[in-house]
Amino acid sequence: MHADRTTADEPRIHAIGVYLPEKRESNVAMAERFEFAGDFLEKKLGVRARSVKDVGQSRTDLCVLAFEDLLARTQLNAEDIQLALVVTQHPDVAVPHVA
Repeated sequence: MHADRTTADEPRIHAIGVYLPEKRESNVAMAERFEFAGDFLEKKLGVRARSVKDVGQSRTDLCVLAFEDLLARTQLNAEDIQLALVVTQHPDVAVPHVA
């Protein structure tokens, strides 16, 4: 079915919740640690700094904050959401995986 004519029972992305930690670290120090030019990561990836979670804060904590952002952006109730998808390259633990 065409994207603008979905019915209530068809799966779709209704909204996206986001959370980025406030703390930022420059990529210059990381580039130098790996013996790259200071501006290498900015030129290669287009990113000058990266968000860094607080000590003691888990990736799961970040997911909860992103989910709270999702609820704040929408008129949805948490119990109405059928699927929340998490994508990470760095889970809290190897097994069980983030779910």
